[in-house]
Amino acid sequence: MTAFFKKAAEMADGILDLASWFGNRIESKKSVAKPEDLEGLEGEVTATIGKGSVGEVMVAFGDARQNYSARANDLNIEILKGETIHVVRSGASVLYVAQGRKPIKVHVETSPTPASSHTHGAGGSCCNHEH
Repeated sequence: MTAFFKKAAEMADGILDLASWFGNRIESKKSVAKPEDLEGLEGEVTATIGKGSVGEVMVAFGDARQNYSARANDLNIEILKGETIHVVRSGASVLYVAQGRKPIKVHVETSPTPASSHTHGAGGSCCNHEH
């Protein structure tokens, strides 16, 4: 009977190991991104992208890093291995990238100053509008 329980314990350990392996595989798949998920992210060129040709970039998404085929968004430039890029758009099987970090857009809100908050100098003449 002891051999039976020993064999059952070994089988249970094997099943737990298999379940753990599957769990880790499923967890790692969660971090894999579709190319369209990468738009706007930064990465690094891992194989030089020649003028009008395909190279390779590595982009981090979540806690995973993945390599993708890439072209320069401007087909007249070359982007060398090791350069920083950002993903501009994605195609069916390739990312289109631009050199350098993604530009930061600064939005400055401008609004005209209402006449009620406008101050006048001595004599009331300060500007060219009517009051």
